[in-house]
Amino acid sequence: MNRPTWILPAVWSTLCDHWGTREFKKKSIQAKKNRASDRGGFGGSFHTCGSITTSQHRANMVKFPFFFFILTFIYDSIVAMCVCVAVYKLKECVNAYVK
Repeated sequence: MNRPTWILPAVWSTLCDHWGTREFKKKSIQAKKNRASDRGGFGGSFHTCGSITTSQHRANMVKFPFFFFILTFIYDSIVAMCVCVAVYKLKECVNAYVK
């Protein structure tokens, strides 16, 4: 395999050494088997964004819009509260330093 121009020779050498180890080859073989799995007759593997597919997330948001609105509101409120606490603590530190 040829080294891509954007990878430094020293880094490429380290990668090649790593790829040649028995442990890496074992993991590579297992990953190849996992990707080729038919998932018990349900077809090949695919990215599902966690345990719920993207299409299922979309359907849930259409079904329960108020629930997702509340979750978003709560999340935004928590983030805002954390920012306020951080600013307050920073103000305390600056005041203590200035005195």
